[in-house]
Amino acid sequence: MTLQKLLNRIEKYAGCEYGTECSRASARIRHMATIYTDYLSMTVNLGYDLNNTVYQQPRDLETAHNKMVMETNKEEMDKRLNEVAERYPEIRHIYRKLRNKYFYEDDNYIIRPARSAEEIVILHHCVGGDNYLKKHNTGKTYILMLRFKAEPDVPYITVEIDTKNPRILQWDGDKDRKPDEKNMQSWLDTWLTKMKTGTLTEAVRTANIA
Repeated sequence: MTLQKLLNRIEKYAGCEYGTECSRASARIRHMATIYTDYLSMTVNLGYDLNNTVYQQPRDLETAHNKMVMETNKEEMDKRLNEVAERYPEIRHIYRKLRNKYFYEDDNYIIRPARSAEEIVILHHCVGGDNYLKKHNTGKTYILMLRFKAEPDVPYITVEIDTKNPRILQWDGDKDRKPDEKNMQSWLDTWLTKMKTGTLTEAVRTANIA
């Protein structure tokens, strides 16, 4: 594509021509130029053939751009998940052992250790960083999942616990907020007491292995 053809296409996407009386023309053209070049860059990086006019000249540029953003983010996430699985394999290996120690459920909630490094990263919390993953992998602290019993696979609260001197270091929900804080703090305090006194054993024995 020649430079002139590129400029013509950007003007077409913008819906106005450079130098016209339209007060928004210049800003609109700059915006669409950024969107289009960004789209082309992502398209190349994702391996699409830009000789194909379907990819080279999408009918709806902003929709096509958003699609490429989603694909790029997915590719980056998949890369991150593969990376942490390789770097922190012990998180997966020690899950069963930790479950026997930390698992608990009542009529409303269930708490258990993270099954893998990938599960922690998917939460998009600060605990998905390498510092927390390394501490869990080496047994310095552990990341636990607290969820509604009726929705055990839906993220609710993430807990970090000190393994040497059992205590809760932090707990957070979505976007690092504390949902239903007073009630959940009380529930966690009760769980911690049961864990320290060894009274979680019966709950583990009668629960189905996840």
